[in-house]
Amino acid sequence: MVNTADGEVVSAGVNLVLSSGLSAAHAEVVALSLAQLRVGTWDLGAQDAADRELVVNWRPCAQCYGATMWSGVRRLVRFFTVVLAAIAVTMFLKAAGVLA
Repeated sequence: MVNTADGEVVSAGVNLVLSSGLSAAHAEVVALSLAQLRVGTWDLGAQDAADRELVVNWRPCAQCYGATMWSGVRRLVRFFTVVLAAIAVTMFLKAAGVLA
């Protein structure tokens, strides 16, 4: 979870399903929960709250997507998709001779 204005990392989550024995302890849910504890409210997108986004490395499952929506987070950023797009554009531009 990142504050978009200054890039501050509010929280980070990892998948704890196996180590905790909790089926809902996906990385996104862990990150959201830690952010909610840190800022002191469940509503991470409240009107007077900082603008925050959840950055994930892949597509969230249905549970994590729902948790993100209910948390009030204003944006969900799929980092891996952005990286793949950048790689594809770079490869295209190299193939077209635009990039060396």
